[in-house]
Amino acid sequence: MAAKLPPSTESAHWNQILTSLGQQHDKQQFIALYEYFAPKVKAYLLRFTSVDAQAEELAQETLLQVWRKAHLYDASKAAASTWIFCLARNIWIDLQRSAKQRIEQNLDFYDDLSLLQEQQTVQESGGIDEPEAANLAQRSKQQIAELLRGLPALQAQLVYKSYLEGKSHSEIAADLEIPIGSVKSGLRLAFKKLQQSLGVSL
Repeated sequence: MAAKLPPSTESAHWNQILTSLGQQHDKQQFIALYEYFAPKVKAYLLRFTSVDAQAEELAQETLLQVWRKAHLYDASKAAASTWIFCLARNIWIDLQRSAKQRIEQNLDFYDDLSLLQEQQTVQESGGIDEPEAANLAQRSKQQIAELLRGLPALQAQLVYKSYLEGKSHSEIAADLEIPIGSVKSGLRLAFKKLQQSLGVSL
């Protein structure tokens, strides 16, 4: 068994490997980087998500980005580990943004449908006028979107699929490829946060 390198020497070693990877694009160097950093990146990502499979997938995406972007690495500005963990964090942030954007786009659809139904009711009943109905529907959409923006991306997806799409826990688990236990625990956490935001029981 090879002796473990001192931290400073180990850091310099991986800085050199990553620099060389950027210059030569050598597959053996990448394999060495992958085997060393993949479990560390996964452990880092588990700080952001409790879903093991999601952390595993994002760790793989991070190391793929290392392969693609190694030529951008500058050892004079950051250690290899810092640079790689920064990639992982950016991938997580991008995932959250894209998930919430998809949710809000779908909320636009539900809001349009709700507005059409509201306008039809107004026309049939002779009640409030169309601008006022539109304002009511818009406020409703904004409130929902604001609440979902306050949730982590996965929890927002769970709430959306459960209550706007009407899917069962098992269907959500299949859609997101996560254990059903993660769906249930994620929804419980989401509801707790929504209760705190609304000040009511859900």
